Amino acid sequence: MIDYMKKLFRCIIPILFSVIITGMPAYTEADSGHSKPDISYHGMRMMRKSPFFYVRKIETVLSDNNRIFIDIHFNTAVDPRTVTISSILINNEPLPSDTGRMFNKAGNVLRLSLPLTYSSALIKSGYTQMQLTLCSAESFNGTQLSRNQFSELSCGNVYVYTDECGHEGRQ
Repeated sequence: MIDYMKKLFRCIIPILFSVIITGMPAYTEADSGHSKPDISYHGMRMMRKSPFFYVRKIETVLSDNNRIFIDIHFNTAVDPRTVTISSILINNEPLPSDTGRMFNKAGNVLRLSLPLTYSSALIKSGYTQMQLTLCSAESFNGTQLSRNQFSELSCGNVYVYTDECGHEGRQ
């Protein structure tokens, strides 16, 4: 009787496992009431819908060797295809092609590393304040940036912004 029970369990367990696996209901968007994530970015899944897209914070840093770094923090991941070096202006002039452009893993922080020659020329020209323009930035769902021009930026400062709907950026 004990041998019979052992054989029965050996047969039933794989059958139950396969029934449970194949019989699981599929996830549907209608069941949850939420939109499901479906956009992959750096191995992360990004939400399809985000009603607001705005800059939360801009940090400007002047390094010891007079190189300027600009960190732009967004409220959600930016589509990197829409933020290219040619689509970013400082003082209404395009950035040099050798400007460094890096995103963090989450895709919501863009770091611009201005070339040393450009940074030095900007400092020597007497510009104490910069105007930054992001011409075509979009989030992954195609939402346009609510504000794309930021003026009176100076090196060594942190600027926190509020979007048009009153959502405050956090520092």
